[in-house]
Amino acid sequence: MQPTADGIRLHLESNASLDSLLSALLPGRVRVGTGDDEIHGLNGCRITARSERGIELRRLGQPTSIRLTGPSRRAFQKAEAALADRIRDHGGEASWLAGDTWTAHERRWEDQCQPLPYESTWRDAA
Repeated sequence: MQPTADGIRLHLESNASLDSLLSALLPGRVRVGTGDDEIHGLNGCRITARSERGIELRRLGQPTSIRLTGPSRRAFQKAEAALADRIRDHGGEASWLAGDTWTAHERRWEDQCQPLPYESTWRDAA
C-alpha cells in the first residue's frame, strides 16, 4: 500500500484476492434473509478509471480515491463481471454499474443507515 496525494494505491501481487477485494468494495443491492434489501460493499463506490494494470475507485462526492494495481485489465474485468453475475443471480443489482449517480436504493441506504455511529471516529482518524 502506498499513500498518494489524493488517496492510496494498493498493489496486488496476484489475482488470488481480487474477487474478494472487489466484492468488499464494489456496492451491490442484495436481498437478505428477511426479504429486505441491503447494500453490500462501499455504498456509492464507482470505478472511475481503468488502465492496463489497474482500476481507480472513488466514492461519489468524495475527492479521494483508491487505485488497485497489479493484475491485468482482463483479470479486473473478469472479476468484476463475475461479481455482477453473482449479484444478479441472487436477484440483486450491481450498483456500481449505474455510472456517476446514486441508485435510488443506494440513496435510501445512505439516508436511512448512514452515518454509522462510528463513522465520525473514522473520519477524525483519517
